[in-house]
Amino acid sequence: MTDQHLVSSPDHSPSASVFTGADVCELAGLTVLPGSVRPVFDQDVWVLDGLADAHRMMGAVEKRWDFTAITNPAWRRMAKELMLALLAPTHEAVARLPHAHRERLSPRTCRKHLNSLIKWLSWLDNHHVRSLAEVTQLHCDQFLQHAFVKHDPNGIPTETANTPGSVAARVWVLQLVAIYGELFSTDRYQPGFTPWNGKPANTVAGHQRAGENRTPPVPLPVLQPLLAACLYLVDTIGPQLVELREEFRRAPEWGSAPPGRLTGAWPTAGARPTRYCRSTSARWGVSSATASCCCATSSRSGPTSNTPSGCWGSSMPGAATRHQWSARTAASPAPGRFRCPTTRSAAWSPRSAPPA
Repeated sequence: MTDQHLVSSPDHSPSASVFTGADVCELAGLTVLPGSVRPVFDQDVWVLDGLADAHRMMGAVEKRWDFTAITNPAWRRMAKELMLALLAPTHEAVARLPHAHRERLSPRTCRKHLNSLIKWLSWLDNHHVRSLAEVTQLHCDQFLQHAFVKHDPNGIPTETANTPGSVAARVWVLQLVAIYGELFSTDRYQPGFTPWNGKPANTVAGHQRAGENRTPPVPLPVLQPLLAACLYLVDTIGPQLVELREEFRRAPEWGSAPPGRLTGAWPTAGARPTRYCRSTSARWGVSSATASCCCATSSRSGPTSNTPSGCWGSSMPGAATRHQWSARTAASPAPGRFRCPTTRSAAWSPRSAPPA
């Protein structure tokens, strides 16, 4: 598309845009995934599928900015200039504008403003307005009435009305065209014209902000202990967990000792053995496995209930038992796994025991 194909206002001749040939993502400071398509300002369709920091609620439709919905070529370029100015407020040409926004809007927000701008320009085109210089306050008031009514995809009015909040968003877009008018290279409003004389969009649409949130704030007696607990977790517990995780990663895997070496030791108090295995190889399922139970009694501690399920030892009053297991699994059909003969619980594995 060249400048001679642009239709502009009589008082404003087309000129080269300050954004001609610009990489949209680079100029706006948007991070793009490697290998993704990078839209250029001169393209009529901007594909932003490769945005790395896109809002998680931004769908595929919102990442495709189709300016071809604007039939007037001059307005199409004007729309692209406005969108890029909202994305790149620090650009030299944008920063010179006295009333331009100084904070960058997100791509998702700009996409919503583009939808409102397309509706405004389509309405002007349907009402035989061929230049923004022809726009008057009467056009803006008529469009405001039109914006309060919902329309189906075919443009037919429905019985449902738009909320004042959504109408205020459209009013604001009409005023953005006046704020950024000096930046546009093809068409703009008449000098000095601003829809509704710059009155706030919420006031024009009759939208009243709710003010404070409807949900009551958390009382301080509840909030302060909660924040204190969170700070304790972050400042005190957190660093210790990080160190413990690193220590765990550096530690060897449990049960990695060679066959025949002690792999687990549990200090427990057990129950007096009442049955003994008549056939060790049959009950344990390990033909060459041996298990030893070393019991050490101490009168200074009473009986506890820390015995692992299925283990056998001493239950004498005041006795503390230390059970140790070892297994040779060279010829075992199930290396490292044996079952205690006095229980039907699941097989115990040396890998499941904590280090001594």
